[in-house]
Amino acid sequence: MARIGIITPPTVGHINPFLYIGKELQEKGHSVVFFQFNEVKARILAAGFEFHPIGLGKIPKNAVNYIQKGLGTRHGLDAMRFWLRGQLAQIRLWFHELPGALEAEKVDFAIVDQSDFTGATVADYMGIPYVSVAVGMNLDWEESIPPFFTNWAYENTPAAKSRNRMGIEGFVKEFSPLFDCINKERVKHGLPPYDCRKNFYPVSPYAQIAQVPAFLDYPRSAAPAHFENVGPIRNKYPSSLQFPYEKLNGKPLVYFSLGTILNLRADVFNMVARAFKNIDVQLAISLGNKCVDINPEDMPDSAIVVDYVPQYELLSRASLCVTHGGLNTVMDAISQGVPTLAIPISFDQPGTAARLRYSGAGDYISVQHLSTEKVHEMAKRLLEESSYRQRATELSTQFQSLNGRARTVEIIESIITQESQLFTNKFAAAHV
Repeated sequence: MARIGIITPPTVGHINPFLYIGKELQEKGHSVVFFQFNEVKARILAAGFEFHPIGLGKIPKNAVNYIQKGLGTRHGLDAMRFWLRGQLAQIRLWFHELPGALEAEKVDFAIVDQSDFTGATVADYMGIPYVSVAVGMNLDWEESIPPFFTNWAYENTPAAKSRNRMGIEGFVKEFSPLFDCINKERVKHGLPPYDCRKNFYPVSPYAQIAQVPAFLDYPRSAAPAHFENVGPIRNKYPSSLQFPYEKLNGKPLVYFSLGTILNLRADVFNMVARAFKNIDVQLAISLGNKCVDINPEDMPDSAIVVDYVPQYELLSRASLCVTHGGLNTVMDAISQGVPTLAIPISFDQPGTAARLRYSGAGDYISVQHLSTEKVHEMAKRLLEESSYRQRATELSTQFQSLNGRARTVEIIESIITQESQLFTNKFAAAHV
């Protein structure tokens, strides 16, 4: 059995899928340890995993909360620039501490979130086999694929490819301090620099796993042979979160959430809520935090407003999902045949929203162009025009054959087995 280290950003939407993967690996006999800031220790321990702190005593105790609050009121590239300012010092800290932490925990296999900036490089130079897992949009670049941070439509034309290249080049130039920092560390340890115009961060040579199903992405043509779209990585156990189902009044249910990171936009919550005042539905709002100050007067009379919900279970009762465009929420909705309206805010959400429109199962309104009138109009269209629900239902049947959690664990165990056999063969050959 392997000693497996998990390296992922310290946010709920990233941590949760790795908790589900880790639990299944535990049940198969492997030991699992998470590496992260002490702020998320309680969550990891409560889920039954070992925890190794990074940056203990070297970063403020509320560093993660500070970044999340800063992101919560921003959108677009402004949010990404704010995030970058906080990342450079953290990257250096992780590069300094992670190697010793992996060695101290005797890790012999790693699972690295594709959105993590250090794990792949450290695993590469330490010789630790690992897989890269994209729980959001696949961040790999392709000439024919619009960059993940844009809502550009897919077009396989020379003009569109030129546009995509310009978008990538502009992004690489603006965020070059991040990419330069990673490559400096790689060269320092004798590794070749990675091409940030191909991969947002370094990725595994063993396996690249993407949560997004191929049918919910744009058509890709340059994925490596060891890349696989596995589908949603969900908990196989029911959610422990509660919801006041007794307050449901029998009208069509509209579920609304801005996720758990970019979710302090009271103006967006209020604007969307007002849009449903004159539509004969019931609105259920998941705030995703305890800090946002919504205006009760903007809420429809029958609205149910809670901090957190058992999202997948609640969406099984919904007629429409309104979301920030986080991949987990979009997949939870579409996999149950629920048409979806996305209001993308930043990071990969615009790319997810564009793919939602491309799929035909929903549409989006950019947060920069949001208004109560636009939400009202589009929500009515998604509720009343049967083509959206029909397309969402068609896609839901394709989801039924996917089990991203089980398939990810299967890939991981196959690599562990292969690497173990290679070690055995090398050891035997050396002692002939």
